[in-house]
Amino acid sequence: MKSNIPFIGARRSLSLGAAAIALLFAGGMVFTPDLARAESEVATAGTGWFTEAQVARGQKLYDARCSSCHGMEIADGWRLWDGSAQELVDFIKSMGMPADNPGGLPPQQYIDIVGYIMHHGGDFPFGDEVLVGTDAVNEAKRPE
Repeated sequence: MKSNIPFIGARRSLSLGAAAIALLFAGGMVFTPDLARAESEVATAGTGWFTEAQVARGQKLYDARCSSCHGMEIADGWRLWDGSAQELVDFIKSMGMPADNPGGLPPQQYIDIVGYIMHHGGDFPFGDEVLVGTDAVNEAKRPE
């Protein structure tokens, strides 16, 4: 039975449309658990923070982007750093590095470079998980 009041039918159509849009957005969240799981599967200090491949990428990036100012060998000054890997990433960016593109590298490249720097002295064993995302990088610190 059709309503004689025109706006009731329009209201019902709008409600159905809103429900359909909500389902589309909810469906997108349902189908993206791998990203959430990848960010939550953070390595611990006992298993290492950075994979061997990640440290190798960091070394290549360091050689290409950092060594022109800092030299090919990393100095031991970084050993004085007692903050998290993310704090080191933030420090590097705040100091305008690299000089030819201050703060302009993609976030993962900074993380890979920091992985190389922190692993270089042997304090950080290789891990099984690639370190990604701000939360994970905030947890990565020198073993005490």
